[in-house]
Amino acid sequence: MEKSSIRSKTSIAALIFSVGAILSFQYYSTIDLPTAESRFITHSSVISGTAPNPYRYRVLAPLIVDLAMRLARPLELQRNLVVQGILFERPEQPGSLGLFLLTYAVFDFLAIGLGLYAVFKICALFFTIERSLIGTLLGAIAMSVTFRDHYFHPWSLLELPLFGFGCLAIHKNSYRMLFVIVGLAALNRETSAFLLLIFFLTKVYTDSGLVRSMWPTFAVLVVIWLAIFIGLRWARGYVAPEFTMAMAWQYNTQPRHLIRAAFLNAIIFGAYWIYIGLGIKSAPVPIRRAAFAVVPYVAMLFAIGYWIEIRYWITMLPLLIPLLVNGLSRADSAPLAHSPPK
Repeated sequence: MEKSSIRSKTSIAALIFSVGAILSFQYYSTIDLPTAESRFITHSSVISGTAPNPYRYRVLAPLIVDLAMRLARPLELQRNLVVQGILFERPEQPGSLGLFLLTYAVFDFLAIGLGLYAVFKICALFFTIERSLIGTLLGAIAMSVTFRDHYFHPWSLLELPLFGFGCLAIHKNSYRMLFVIVGLAALNRETSAFLLLIFFLTKVYTDSGLVRSMWPTFAVLVVIWLAIFIGLRWARGYVAPEFTMAMAWQYNTQPRHLIRAAFLNAIIFGAYWIYIGLGIKSAPVPIRRAAFAVVPYVAMLFAIGYWIEIRYWITMLPLLIPLLVNGLSRADSAPLAHSPPK
């Protein structure tokens, strides 16, 4: 990363978190607020351990919010006139749901802001600050398109900082930090297993072949993930998932849904896809190797996901945005077709 003053670093962080505030308020206004009652019911069922599979085992975000609610309850912040004016549209909302809405509003802001900042830090390891910031802001624009087909999916937002800082720890060889992040990510969502795949692709199975010295670290990561994955199902009781691949396939193959899925998955990145493609071959090795994880991730979603639910792309921003920045950098450094005017 380029040397910069504390002031400029603070300015960059302020800019990124300002964008996070815009996105989180958009998310709060379009997702959290209109579905507050049903969200509260689902949140409570996750906390009590009665939610269906897989929600029952995605405990990190609800537990964070529940703890914050307990700590903030004596302060009665939801009754503050400023908070009410910003967050609540109906006079009755500051009541039983007020603290719930307020806490999730703060959660949304921190998850999105920290996630975008992690994406910037990854890019800044390999590119200039200016290009890294441009890529991060372009990623934020793409992220805004994913705010649909939600009603209670806080783990989707939390995956961005977990994957972002997880990838950053991998690139910086901060393995103790990675152990902690993988543990937290496993508490958040089962797709956290892709962090292990990213580590394998970048540190264990490299362009030069297998790196045997990395096997013990990889083994520790696998043990951490499996212990939490299995432990959650043992502690909270295993229930069969209500969702099946047959249900997804039946829904996805309807012509109307196929057309809409194709449109949404194209529009989320639009022309970005061109520059992501341009950036693959010439990308720094760690970025290129990590991006290989996108292929099995998409294959998994193709097999078991609803194709119109593009929120799944949030998780892949730490892998795709560096490719985008590299593609833009490559295009920007191409020779001009004509001499510039004098």
